[in-house]
Amino acid sequence: WLLKEFARYISYQEGQYGGVTKGTLKKYRAIYNHLEAFVELEYGQEDLELRKIKKSFIVRFWEYLRGTARIGQNTSAKYIRHVKKVFRSYVEKGFIDAHPFPNYTQRVVEEKKEFLTLPELERIEALDISIDRLELIRDAFLFSCYTGLAYTDLKNLTVDHLYDGTV
Repeated sequence: WLLKEFARYISYQEGQYGGVTKGTLKKYRAIYNHLEAFVELEYGQEDLELRKIKKSFIVRFWEYLRGTARIGQNTSAKYIRHVKKVFRSYVEKGFIDAHPFPNYTQRVVEEKKEFLTLPELERIEALDISIDRLELIRDAFLFSCYTGLAYTDLKNLTVDHLYDGTV
Protein backbone atom coordinates (compact mmCIF):
# COMPACT_ATOMS: atom_id res chain seq x y z
CA TRP A 1 0.00 0.00 0.00
CA LEU A 2 1.31 3.41 -1.06
CA LEU A 3 0.75 5.51 2.06
CA LYS A 4 1.53 2.72 4.48
CA GLU A 5 4.88 2.03 2.83
CA PHE A 6 5.63 5.74 2.36
CA ALA A 7 5.13 6.26 6.12
CA ARG A 8 7.37 3.27 6.79
CA TYR A 9 10.02 4.75 4.46
CA ILE A 10 9.94 8.03 6.42
CA SER A 11 10.24 6.18 9.74
CA TYR A 12 13.19 4.20 8.39
CA GLN A 13 14.92 7.41 7.26
CA GLU A 14 14.33 8.95 10.71
CA GLY A 15 16.08 6.01 12.34
CA GLN A 16 19.14 6.12 10.11
CA TYR A 17 22.25 7.37 11.90
CA GLY A 18 23.78 10.07 9.73
CA GLY A 19 20.93 9.63 7.26
CA VAL A 20 18.75 12.38 5.89
CA THR A 21 18.52 15.83 7.44
CA LYS A 22 15.61 17.20 9.43
CA GLY A 23 14.78 19.38 6.43
CA THR A 24 14.58 16.37 4.14
CA LEU A 25 12.37 14.54 6.63
CA LYS A 26 10.11 17.58 6.74
CA LYS A 27 9.83 17.45 2.93
CA TYR A 28 9.00 13.74 3.02
CA ARG A 29 6.26 14.41 5.59
CA ALA A 30 4.88 17.22 3.43
CA ILE A 31 4.88 14.91 0.41
CA TYR A 32 3.13 12.24 2.46
CA ASN A 33 0.42 14.73 3.46
CA HIS A 34 -0.06 15.76 -0.17
CA LEU A 35 -0.17 12.13 -1.30
CA GLU A 36 -2.77 11.36 1.36
CA ALA A 37 -4.96 14.29 0.27
CA PHE A 38 -4.45 13.42 -3.41
CA VAL A 39 -5.40 9.76 -2.98
CA GLU A 40 -8.54 10.74 -1.08
CA LEU A 41 -9.52 13.40 -3.61
CA GLU A 42 -8.57 11.56 -6.81
CA TYR A 43 -9.42 7.97 -5.90
CA GLY A 44 -11.85 8.35 -3.00
CA GLN A 45 -9.78 5.88 -0.98
CA GLU A 46 -7.59 5.93 2.10
CA ASP A 47 -4.69 4.20 0.34
CA LEU A 48 -3.70 2.63 -2.99
CA GLU A 49 -2.22 -0.74 -3.78
CA LEU A 50 1.33 -0.23 -5.02
CA ARG A 51 0.97 -2.78 -7.81
CA LYS A 52 -1.99 -0.88 -9.29
CA ILE A 53 -0.12 2.42 -9.65
CA LYS A 54 0.67 3.37 -13.25
CA LYS A 55 2.37 6.34 -14.92
CA SER A 56 -0.93 8.25 -14.97
CA PHE A 57 -0.69 8.41 -11.15
CA ILE A 58 2.41 10.63 -11.18
CA VAL A 59 1.04 12.81 -13.99
CA ARG A 60 -2.16 13.41 -12.02
CA PHE A 61 -0.20 13.92 -8.79
CA TRP A 62 1.85 16.61 -10.58
CA GLU A 63 -1.35 18.29 -11.72
CA TYR A 64 -2.68 18.11 -8.15
CA LEU A 65 0.47 19.68 -6.73
CA ARG A 66 0.50 22.52 -9.26
CA GLY A 67 -3.26 23.08 -9.33
CA THR A 68 -5.20 22.06 -6.25
CA ALA A 69 -2.32 22.34 -3.78
CA ARG A 70 -0.99 25.48 -5.51
CA ILE A 71 2.65 24.49 -5.06
CA GLY A 72 5.31 26.16 -7.19
CA GLN A 73 7.12 24.60 -10.13
CA ASN A 74 10.42 23.93 -8.38
CA THR A 75 8.98 22.56 -5.14
CA SER A 76 6.61 20.31 -7.10
CA ALA A 77 9.49 19.06 -9.27
CA LYS A 78 11.52 18.24 -6.16
CA TYR A 79 8.54 16.45 -4.62
CA ILE A 80 8.26 14.33 -7.78
CA ARG A 81 11.97 13.43 -7.51
CA HIS A 82 11.45 12.29 -3.93
CA VAL A 83 8.41 10.20 -4.86
CA LYS A 84 10.41 8.55 -7.66
CA LYS A 85 13.23 7.80 -5.22
CA VAL A 86 10.80 6.14 -2.81
CA PHE A 87 9.36 4.07 -5.67
CA ARG A 88 12.89 2.92 -6.59
CA SER A 89 13.17 1.59 -3.03
CA TYR A 90 9.87 -0.26 -3.53
CA VAL A 91 11.36 -2.02 -6.55
CA GLU A 92 14.55 -2.86 -4.62
CA LYS A 93 12.48 -4.33 -1.77
CA GLY A 94 10.34 -6.36 -4.15
CA PHE A 95 7.08 -4.56 -3.33
CA ILE A 96 6.60 -3.92 -7.05
CA ASP A 97 8.17 -5.57 -10.09
CA ALA A 98 9.03 -2.41 -12.02
CA HIS A 99 9.08 1.33 -11.47
CA PRO A 100 5.77 2.69 -12.84
CA PHE A 101 7.21 6.03 -14.00
CA PRO A 102 11.02 5.80 -14.30
CA ASN A 103 11.34 8.36 -17.10
CA TYR A 104 8.84 10.92 -15.82
CA THR A 105 10.57 14.19 -14.94
CA GLN A 106 9.75 17.80 -14.28
CA ARG A 107 12.29 20.58 -14.62
CA VAL A 108 13.54 22.79 -11.84
CA VAL A 109 13.54 26.28 -13.31
CA GLU A 110 16.50 28.52 -12.56
CA GLU A 111 15.18 31.52 -10.66
CA LYS A 112 16.81 34.93 -10.77
CA LYS A 113 17.49 35.97 -7.20
CA GLU A 114 17.52 39.62 -6.29
CA PHE A 115 19.72 40.89 -3.51
CA LEU A 116 19.27 43.85 -1.24
CA THR A 117 21.54 46.78 -1.98
CA LEU A 118 23.76 48.32 0.68
CA PRO A 119 21.51 51.42 0.96
CA GLU A 120 18.48 49.12 1.46
CA LEU A 121 20.31 47.20 4.19
CA GLU A 122 21.33 50.47 5.84
CA ARG A 123 17.69 51.65 5.85
CA ILE A 124 16.62 48.41 7.54
CA GLU A 125 19.48 48.80 10.03
CA ALA A 126 18.42 52.38 10.83
CA LEU A 127 14.78 51.47 11.51
CA ASP A 128 13.63 52.47 14.97
CA ILE A 129 11.80 49.43 16.32
CA SER A 130 10.08 49.67 19.69
CA ILE A 131 9.26 45.96 20.08
CA ASP A 132 12.21 43.95 21.41
CA ARG A 133 11.21 40.75 19.60
CA LEU A 134 11.02 42.50 16.22
CA GLU A 135 14.30 44.27 16.86
CA LEU A 136 15.94 40.89 17.48
CA ILE A 137 14.43 39.50 14.27
CA ARG A 138 15.72 42.51 12.32
CA ASP A 139 19.21 42.10 13.79
CA ALA A 140 19.27 38.37 13.02
CA PHE A 141 18.17 39.09 9.45
CA LEU A 142 20.89 41.71 9.01
CA PHE A 143 23.48 39.39 10.56
CA SER A 144 22.54 36.76 7.97
CA CYS A 145 22.74 39.32 5.17
CA TYR A 146 26.17 40.61 6.17
CA THR A 147 27.69 37.20 6.93
CA GLY A 148 25.95 35.04 4.34
CA LEU A 149 24.91 32.65 7.09
CA ALA A 150 21.83 30.61 6.16
CA TYR A 151 18.77 30.81 8.40
CA THR A 152 19.16 27.21 9.60
CA ASP A 153 22.80 27.84 10.50
CA LEU A 154 21.86 31.04 12.31
CA LYS A 155 19.14 29.17 14.18
CA ASN A 156 21.70 26.60 15.38
CA LEU A 157 24.40 29.17 16.18
CA THR A 158 25.61 29.21 19.79
CA VAL A 159 28.21 31.19 21.72
CA ASP A 160 30.53 28.17 21.41
CA HIS A 161 30.69 28.78 17.64
CA LEU A 162 32.00 32.34 18.07
CA TYR A 163 35.54 33.54 18.63
CA ASP A 164 37.26 36.92 18.59
CA GLY A 165 39.96 36.08 16.04
CA THR A 166 42.79 35.70 18.55
CA VAL A 167 44.33 32.39 19.36
